[in-house]
Amino acid sequence: MSVELEHYLVVGALLFGIGLYLALAKRNFVGVLMGVELMFNAANLTFVAFSALMSTTAKVAAAVGKRMQAAVAAPA
Repeated sequence: MSVELEHYLVVGALLFGIGLYLALAKRNFVGVLMGVELMFNAANLTFVAFSALMSTTAKVAAAVGKRMQAAVAAPA
C-alpha cells in the first residue's frame, strides 16, 4: 500500500480541524497560538502534497507561497 495524495489531504484536514478547535476554544494566548500554528502546518502539508503533483513552475510558485506563509507566521 502506497501513500496517496488523499492520505496527505486527510491528515491536513484533521490537523486544520484540531487547530481551529484549539484557536476557538482556548482562553489563554498560548493555546490560541498553538491552534494557529497547527492550522499553518496543515496548510503547509497540503502545499507540499500538491506540489509533488505539479510541474516545475508550479513547484516554484508553491515554494514562494510557503516562504511567504512562514514569514507571516514567524512574528507570531
